[in-house]
Amino acid sequence: MGVKGFIVKKLISIDGKKPSIISIFGVAGVFLGVFSIITVVSVMFGFQDQLIKRITGNQPHIYITDEKTSSSMEQWKDVVKSLKGIDGVVSPYVENEVILYVNNLTLGAVSFSVSNEMFKLMSSLELEHRQVVLGEQLGLMNQLVKMDSVEVVSGWEAVSSSISPKLRTFVVKDFIRTGTYARDLKYAYFDLKDSMDYFTPVKGVPSGVAVLCNNVSEIDYVYSEIKVRLKNMNNVKIQTWKDRNNKLFNSLELERMAMIITLFFIILVASFSITVSLVMMVESKRAEFAVLSSMGLCTKELKKIVTYVALSKGVVGALLGGIVGTLFCYLIQKYRIITLPSIYYDTYLPIRMDFWFNAMVVVLAIFICILGVLFPLRMVSKISITNELRKN
Repeated sequence: MGVKGFIVKKLISIDGKKPSIISIFGVAGVFLGVFSIITVVSVMFGFQDQLIKRITGNQPHIYITDEKTSSSMEQWKDVVKSLKGIDGVVSPYVENEVILYVNNLTLGAVSFSVSNEMFKLMSSLELEHRQVVLGEQLGLMNQLVKMDSVEVVSGWEAVSSSISPKLRTFVVKDFIRTGTYARDLKYAYFDLKDSMDYFTPVKGVPSGVAVLCNNVSEIDYVYSEIKVRLKNMNNVKIQTWKDRNNKLFNSLELERMAMIITLFFIILVASFSITVSLVMMVESKRAEFAVLSSMGLCTKELKKIVTYVALSKGVVGALLGGIVGTLFCYLIQKYRIITLPSIYYDTYLPIRMDFWFNAMVVVLAIFICILGVLFPLRMVSKISITNELRKN
């Protein structure tokens, strides 16, 4: 063993025989920080993926409306004609407020209608005249079953002073579970012709045109093609499902960032523990450093020793956290170890690992530990060989 190797082994802890408690807690802190970030973010990625699947699987992917008003689109026929042959199903759609009278209760709901071709792709159901499909939670909350009668009033008629609101009776054909609680609690699905006759401010004029892409991965491509085809039309607003749910996904993104920042503070605190152990090591081994300097080791070599000690602790904690966190998430994903209560739409805890993100967390944790060594290195550079040798 060379001189440098012996000294590194000697200086790896304060007492030179075993790691100090501070060092152990420092390594454990880095480990827990990296492990927590990888696990929590993988779970959040999993929930986000499940939410995207529900949204893209149970509603249109692209919405085309009038820029001035989202309640009606006079030029919808021209839009449908322009989109002929596009990679997906094109249909006029109606989405407006309605009032439901159920079991002597008055309920606010949202009517949604598309063509039977599109609705069948979204729900495997078809609707006929005076039939309604309710969200599962809406049915459960009001104790409704199939073939029950529901009276409906158009929201436009209810607020209009010139039109007397009419009660129209619809039969509950079935219930739909979209996987999104808010939608299952508020949405009622009607036949498109019924909606265009009853639930729009202008009879026979839909809210806009909807497109359901054949392939979810090609939504952005279809969106770009629609923009090109409709570029000469005035007052046309084109939105994807992301645009309509941007607040939801922005809040999820903000929540994830807040969680990452909070958990990184664990790593930061752990790096302080490592820094403290290094400061104590440098302070207690000043004489040894002075002797090494007198033997010819330059300050640069001494700094390498301290850096090695810091990295040996930071790297061990970060790598262990990364490996154990990734393995833990893999086991949950593969064997579905953690089950969820029945109130959730998912039976098992959803997990999606991003190996590049995990690697970035490990590297960043090591980088934070490296920053923590700057102060001990400064202490090493200020050690006076003459003063330390005189003391001893």
